[in-house]
Amino acid sequence: EAEVLYPIISLTPQQRMLVAALEKELARVVDAVDRLAGVGTGAKFDIAAAAVALRVIIGRHLTAEAEVLLPTLAISTDESLASLLARMNELLGASLGV
Repeated sequence: EAEVLYPIISLTPQQRMLVAALEKELARVVDAVDRLAGVGTGAKFDIAAAAVALRVIIGRHLTAEAEVLLPTLAISTDESLASLLARMNELLGASLGV
């Protein structure tokens, strides 16, 4: 998503701030995944806490995308959201070797 959507939206100072905030959220997702992966298998409470933290971070990121990013894209670009989604799917398919 970052490779397809974020370059399109980085037009105004406010939109650049939005992209910066979303990129920070993605970094938090990566950190949370790393924390979860690093928890020992015997530490059930730590695994649960790391999983809940990851779920919260992802939920917050998806909410920001749905409530702020997508409406901003809809009004700030000539490209349709459907074509952006198609490009994201192509990129994801290519990265997965599909």
